[in-house]
Amino acid sequence: MRTPLLCLSLLLVACSASIPDGWETYENTDVGISVSYPTDADFDISVKPIEGLADTMGYDEQTARINRLALSKKSFGGGVDFALPSSQVVRPIGSGFAQDFAVLGRFEACDIAFDRILYFFHNEHQIVLTLRGQRDTIKKESSEYLKTFETDCGDDLMWHHDKQPLFYSALQLGRGGDAAQRWFDDFEDIVETVRLN
Repeated sequence: MRTPLLCLSLLLVACSASIPDGWETYENTDVGISVSYPTDADFDISVKPIEGLADTMGYDEQTARINRLALSKKSFGGGVDFALPSSQVVRPIGSGFAQDFAVLGRFEACDIAFDRILYFFHNEHQIVLTLRGQRDTIKKESSEYLKTFETDCGDDLMWHHDKQPLFYSALQLGRGGDAAQRWFDDFEDIVETVRLN
């Protein structure tokens, strides 16, 4: 009997130690999800019933049903939002799978975003976790991927669109600027804390 109790107590200590100091935990017991994230992060958690979804950018009921089926087969499914194609991956989450992707801009050429998104389904709900990077700081340290084009954006920076995949690839290799790499790595750490019941 002592060995199982010892193993159980070690497991409990390991689980509680996995949430770093300075992080908080969101828990929705009705849907059966919890996730932890840095307190200072710009982090959004959206949990909505699939039935009746009518949001924009593909976050609607029909797309949710198609993507839930695709993910159940470990397939990415249809795109939502303005996902960077080279960032789109299927990753395991709980006993199922999720879309993991980045959004680096929306709607117009002058828009620059730094959003990493985990999109999945659980207990008849669509769940979207979004971590936003520090836009101004990341823009300053990532100038080699950006340009000015007065006709479209005046003096504001815009993406070299052919360099978006290079920017994302540098982050995957751990070679981004400090703020960009923290944004990328924090998202990886956040995803590791997702628990589904």
